[in-house]
Amino acid sequence: MDRAAGTAATDGGEPVRARWRSSRLVTAACWLVTVPGLAWAVIRVFGLERGGLVQLLAFTPYLAGWALAPLALALVLRRWPVAAVAGLATVAL
Repeated sequence: MDRAAGTAATDGGEPVRARWRSSRLVTAACWLVTVPGLAWAVIRVFGLERGGLVQLLAFTPYLAGWALAPLALALVLRRWPVAAVAGLATVAL
């Protein structure tokens, strides 16, 4: 254990805490790109479009194609909860 930094080193020499922190950042980034598609799907599925949203939601086919990117990203990075939510949003769109 590295007493100065307070972290235990792994076999590769990278501190466990640093790897854990970067893992959390990657997961947060995955959620960040998934949430807009999910919000769009919720608005679309529950018919919450009012006023100016009606014209904006005409772009749903384009967003449906874009929603595949967060799904693929989550699957490649093995973020299963994010992949499940992104998959539901993609199917809903």
